Amino acid sequence: MDMNPPSRSRKLLALCALGVLVLAGCGDDESEAAGSGGSANDLSSTGGCGGPTFYAANGDDTAILVIKAHELFPTDELSSRTVELPNDDVDIRYQVGTHITGHTCDDAPEQSAQVERTYRPTAGSLEFDFEVTDPFENSRGSVTASGLELTSTTGDTIDLDEVTIIDVPVGTMTG
Repeated sequence: MDMNPPSRSRKLLALCALGVLVLAGCGDDESEAAGSGGSANDLSSTGGCGGPTFYAANGDDTAILVIKAHELFPTDELSSRTVELPNDDVDIRYQVGTHITGHTCDDAPEQSAQVERTYRPTAGSLEFDFEVTDPFENSRGSVTASGLELTSTTGDTIDLDEVTIIDVPVGTMTG
């Protein structure tokens, strides 16, 4: 026979704690996909680098949209093109985690990105505008992503209305 059975208040406290844990684990996919920064569409920090790579991240570095368009880089001075997604010529992903911009355009980051979930496009379009210059290192690019529907490997989906990344350097290599 147990000499110290749990008191009724201890049992009640344990049940309440379990209820809080269960409720904390519930949530819609889009709020989880947004990271801790709010809406999945709140990607206000933008940039890019050579290759070209474009990115848009939320303010607390927990969610990012990365667009790598290596196969689409133009050879003429001005180039515009629209790409329907999904498309093998564009590597696009939306990631959620911590320090999520860690490896975006830097092969020696101060903090490593901790990716918790990655989403890939199942629908949407990208409109690219490139200006290739001489010297090549001064080349610039912009992209507008519209109507993106992204799905994770677990089947969770999120929608991004429109994300525009304007006038980023695309002629330099990462480093």
